[in-house]
Amino acid sequence: MKIEDGRKTLATRDDLKRFGIHVSRTTLLRWEARGRFPRRIRMAGTSVAWFMSEIEDWLAERDAERARTPNTDRQHPTNQQTSHAGFPPRVAMPI
Repeated sequence: MKIEDGRKTLATRDDLKRFGIHVSRTTLLRWEARGRFPRRIRMAGTSVAWFMSEIEDWLAERDAERARTPNTDRQHPTNQQTSHAGFPPRVAMPI
């Protein structure tokens, strides 16, 4: 997103949370290092920000990725009845 005079808008860590990106700083650093998230801009000292347009593009890519992925939840074997530990329920065996 660009503001009217052509400058780019910056997003802070709080803005990321408002967009629903609730991950740790370590995870963000890891994603950035692997090219899976836009790189931050060091403002001063420990203050960092991201270009809002890059964050919006990243979110749009996640949305497109989600749309391409078929919803297989109904066919997934873990949707069967399971016990609290994730194992199928016990069936009484005749002795």
